[in-house]
Amino acid sequence: ADLRRIGTIPNRWTLAADLAERRLAEPGRQAIFGLLTTGFVLAAMLTVASFCAYAIVSFRRRSVEVGIVRALGLGERALLKLVGLDLAVLAFSGAAVGVAVGIATSSAFIPTFAAGRTPILLVEVGGMAIAGIVITVMVAVAAVIVVAYQVLKRQEAFESIKLGETL
Repeated sequence: ADLRRIGTIPNRWTLAADLAERRLAEPGRQAIFGLLTTGFVLAAMLTVASFCAYAIVSFRRRSVEVGIVRALGLGERALLKLVGLDLAVLAFSGAAVGVAVGIATSSAFIPTFAAGRTPILLVEVGGMAIAGIVITVMVAVAAVIVVAYQVLKRQEAFESIKLGETL
């Protein structure tokens, strides 16, 4: 009745929930979200791969240093702290900077995506999703730390020092 007063005559009624459900199920929208998800997963995998590459490339330098300090009497627990702290500081600082840059970038650019008479898009930060991603990456980093520790633990001090002479 109120719509007729302002000159609009509805020819059918649609619940907002039904309309939203139909829009969410559109193939184009699903394809975009699938592409974004795939890109995000690939970016996370590349992050872990680059961390592994860093650990491998710096392995020779680190093995010489560890060999010298082990020859001076460094215990296994201290070795784990040495290797773990180095890689953990790198991983946690990278995760913190990555999350901060992602939130700042989203907050800066997503509201500008509104076109024409569409409302301004609001940024909603998915705290649980961010936590899940960070935890997944940290588990992968922990695995790299364990492998690096095991390799360095098995290497004898004289082998590391001899390796240092050839570098």
